[in-house]
Amino acid sequence: MKVIGAGGSWTSAELDGAFAAPAGDERRERLVSALLTGPMRSYAGMNARCPAPP
Repeated sequence: MKVIGAGGSWTSAELDGAFAAPAGDERRERLVSALLTGPMRSYAGMNARCPAPP
């Protein structure tokens, strides 16, 4: 199975590894980047649009 990511595709094993990787790991960073530039791109700028809590 191939899962489309930004700049390429993912195998099931690569995707599983990225999900299991700790924060800061290159595989996890690639997954986050692929999600925020692809299917979840509307959330990428959300922090800049939301007001800070009082």
